[in-house]
Amino acid sequence: MGYTAILKPREGQTMLTLVLMIGAIIVAAAAVFIVMVIASISSTYGYRAAQAAGATALAGVEDTMVQLTRNGGFSSGGYGVTAGAYTANVTVSQGVPSAGYVTVFSAATVSGVTRKLSALFSESTSTGQINLIIIRNVP
Repeated sequence: MGYTAILKPREGQTMLTLVLMIGAIIVAAAAVFIVMVIASISSTYGYRAAQAAGATALAGVEDTMVQLTRNGGFSSGGYGVTAGAYTANVTVSQGVPSAGYVTVFSAATVSGVTRKLSALFSESTSTGQINLIIIRNVP
């Protein structure tokens, strides 16, 4: 006939406690894994948005350099430069900080991440040549 296992009452309680502890450890490990995956995805998405915003702001500075090369007297209170799906807002100031210099401020926002660049160009009055002196990130 068949064999029936008979457990003593204490053995059943021990087994139940062991199963619950193992289950709790598995659930805790899964929760930690899920949090790590979400944090990784979030940081990767933020990094990509920051890179896209920086590249778009740089495109604004480069566009201004082209505009200055074509037309040395180019000045604008502000204009937009579209780079792919994103837009940089650019402000050009002639004679700032002094005559013969052009200051450019470019800002772009991608998915809530904003990057700002400031550039200083010198403009030769005799040759009309435009030279980039410095470009820096603005906090």
